Amino acid sequence: MEVPSSASLYSQTLKMLKEKQAWKFILCIILIWLISKNSVASEYWPEQSSSAIINLSVRGGVVLENAYGVSRVEANVSMFPKNGLFQEVQLWTEPAGDKSNDSIIFSWQAPLENVLNYRIDAIVSSRRQEPAVDGDNNFPILSLPKEYGEYLSPGGKIVLGPEFSRLASEITNGSSSLFEAASRLNNWVSKNVEYDVRFGNVSYDSKWVLENRRGTCDEFAVLFIALCRAVGIPARYASGIAYSNIPGREKFESHAWAEVYFPGHGWIPFDPTYGESGYVDASHIIFLYSKNAELSPAIYSMKSEGGDLRAEMINISAFLIRRDELRDYLQISAEPVWKSICLDSYDVISAEIYNPYPYYIARRISLSRSEALSPESEEDLLIVLAPREKKRVAWLVRTVALEEGFIYSIPVSVYSSSNQNNSARILITAREGSECISRQEALAAFRSIMAEKSQRYKSQISVECPFQIIHLLENESIRCIIKNVGNTPLNGVSICSNGRCYLLNLSILQEFQLDFPADSEHAGNKSQKVSVRGEGILMSQNAKYEVIRAPKIRITDFGSEVARDKVLFSFKVIPEAGYAKIEDVLISAEGFPVHLDSENMTLPANLSAEVAKNILRRGKNIVNIKVTYSDVSGRAYSESENLEVEIKMGRIEKLFLDIESFFLKIFRSASPS
Repeated sequence: MEVPSSASLYSQTLKMLKEKQAWKFILCIILIWLISKNSVASEYWPEQSSSAIINLSVRGGVVLENAYGVSRVEANVSMFPKNGLFQEVQLWTEPAGDKSNDSIIFSWQAPLENVLNYRIDAIVSSRRQEPAVDGDNNFPILSLPKEYGEYLSPGGKIVLGPEFSRLASEITNGSSSLFEAASRLNNWVSKNVEYDVRFGNVSYDSKWVLENRRGTCDEFAVLFIALCRAVGIPARYASGIAYSNIPGREKFESHAWAEVYFPGHGWIPFDPTYGESGYVDASHIIFLYSKNAELSPAIYSMKSEGGDLRAEMINISAFLIRRDELRDYLQISAEPVWKSICLDSYDVISAEIYNPYPYYIARRISLSRSEALSPESEEDLLIVLAPREKKRVAWLVRTVALEEGFIYSIPVSVYSSSNQNNSARILITAREGSECISRQEALAAFRSIMAEKSQRYKSQISVECPFQIIHLLENESIRCIIKNVGNTPLNGVSICSNGRCYLLNLSILQEFQLDFPADSEHAGNKSQKVSVRGEGILMSQNAKYEVIRAPKIRITDFGSEVARDKVLFSFKVIPEAGYAKIEDVLISAEGFPVHLDSENMTLPANLSAEVAKNILRRGKNIVNIKVTYSDVSGRAYSESENLEVEIKMGRIEKLFLDIESFFLKIFRSASPS
């Protein structure tokens, strides 16, 4: 039986009223109510399910092309479901494969066929993935475990740039929690990227998606991940299957979504394609994770004397065996701002949403469609609720095509995407003689209600000026790191110190390194004020540094003593008083082979060394003493001094030394090299 539209029922109702057929009129009113009740979006079973049992099959293969002398072919397959926190998997393979946690290896020994196929069958028990995020989840994230830092960097299909930081900061502006910030980004991608099946066989990076605003689930996921990382939120790529809610494609398909890391809570799922924030429905079956949306579903290899190996496309199919109904205890109440209006009027529908759970949730709250009312504001709203929080939302509506001479009772429903049976139903009466609400008046009421949503703007700047060493009378600067650590982008922020100013626009978590001139006219410890001014910001930070005089040393008190077969000499290395502390001292003697064990010594130092007399020449010998050292800033210096060692020998002493040197040369020449 064909069910009449609400428009035709309105027309029939008017006719019946004119003909005074009251019983038919009452029946028509009931049908209008039923049609309005059913005019919410048609039921999407994954969203309404707490769990599901799904039969799944993965099929693939390889083709041997002009191959000969083939002794072994191997397929290392990772594209299949694994056991996890929200899914339990039973697997069967054909042929038998060697299974590890992450892959199944199929092997064919000396195959005779040219086409080698494999199959993975699975029964998956899946639950709706909605991990409880309770307690603190502050935004922005200012402290992150080191191992998650890699999920903030660009790479692969996750391209970042200033445009991502600016956009992500605008979207998350005023977010009171990390859950709200991630949900806003997810909702923005869901509403601003067009799903286009023509891109199903290609995959583009996040920069392309931001510029073109179209694609399939891959493009939705990579753009969401990029926007998250742009404001310091770690995110990764998830790949598997899900039941499609795209009109005309209602079936299980390969699918991609994302997960966001929440410190203290772990990885939380977000699906921008389906608009699911903080959860994914029970049809989502995870196969693989990737940091940068780069996957290798299978790796094939062949050991042969020649020929090629070609991989066939992996085909995935699935169907639902059974499911369990979801019980969502979200509480919704609604009422019109004006319960009775004239036939051509505006109105505002207000709804209060209460989260009874002890954790954060995000839900799409929608207004049912009616041919008697036209929505003048967004019909589907993302509502993010903290544990046990209430929020009010509103819709601006206008009556449509109501004829004079009749009284209309217009039914309206406000419902949740997670459970369309969880809804609030109201009636708006439209009749002649009632108050006509202008657009201006209704819009003021609408904006008043929507302004109640909790926006906690936190303008906060971090100024870090590490302690530095500055050298006396040198044109050096001190460096400070300026970072936006609040939850709102900052424009026109002025940072000044010692006569130099910068005017900055900072996205959330954006930082700059700024140099300011230092006062280096006098030595000593200094403190210099760095002031920050902007809308909602007035602060100052003292930058501390030390001005030092470049250190100096003296090489002095040289002495030498000539013995029968050696020469002893000594000297002092003394730092000049009133100069900077000296570090990393190394002293060497050049001009003849002598070693001074003087690394990392402290000054002043008395040093001595001895040299074999027979390697010195008679008369004056020049010894170059070189001292290298650094100051506390790490700047290197060196000083050197030439010292004289005079060798005086008698004739007999010189004769013995000459004879000793002669036999030493003979001995060395006779020794094997």
